[in-house]
Amino acid sequence: MRPSWQARTPRAASTGPGHRDRRRGLALAPGVDPLSRCGELPVTVLQNDFYIRFAPLGLRAGCKVDLAWELKVAHDVAALTAELTDMAEADYRSAVRANSDDPAEQLIWRRLTARHGDRLNEIMDEYGWPTAELVGEEAARAAWLIAQHADRQLDVQRRALQLMQQAVSAGSAGPRELAFLRDRTLVNEGRKQVYGTQIAGVKDGAPVPWPCEEPERMDELRAEVGIEPFDEYVAQFSPA
Repeated sequence: MRPSWQARTPRAASTGPGHRDRRRGLALAPGVDPLSRCGELPVTVLQNDFYIRFAPLGLRAGCKVDLAWELKVAHDVAALTAELTDMAEADYRSAVRANSDDPAEQLIWRRLTARHGDRLNEIMDEYGWPTAELVGEEAARAAWLIAQHADRQLDVQRRALQLMQQAVSAGSAGPRELAFLRDRTLVNEGRKQVYGTQIAGVKDGAPVPWPCEEPERMDELRAEVGIEPFDEYVAQFSPA
């Protein structure tokens, strides 16, 4: 659990440059009062201090924290990275059950993805969208995969889509993965997709995409977000 560092009302004498609120052990930059909330993520090292890089949860710029908090943050992020990676590996191992003819196998898959979706929701509560900048490329892709497979948790998919859109706008996530998640969410809502990433079935031996809003522009729109043309994409999954 992420602690929330909320300093109490400062003494009048504790307002000089680089002052410290000793009751919380927070080293505060000049011009930042002790009521600033420190201890949120993400953080980065800048001139040997931890500074808040941006404020998704109402943080004030310039807040820096001490070594104990730096170590706590590093531990929490490392644990999150490992957890996301482990969930993705479990997803890959169990994915074969998704389309099994055995109801018991399908149930195992549904329970796994539901459990992962619930946990992703908690992670989004705590960190926002887990970007590559925060947890690394592999764990960030794992978070996307978990959202992609949360098909029976539309609230989780919609929230992930919104947060990932913000991350893409900020340059912290890729538009390709966002496009796949957007299509997946639209299809789960019973609407037409945009990029043709979701397959409805197979006709005459060829995969057919779920209906698209602008089928005549599908490959053009795919190119805009870095997805190869539809025929080239589905050929990767055809038997040699």
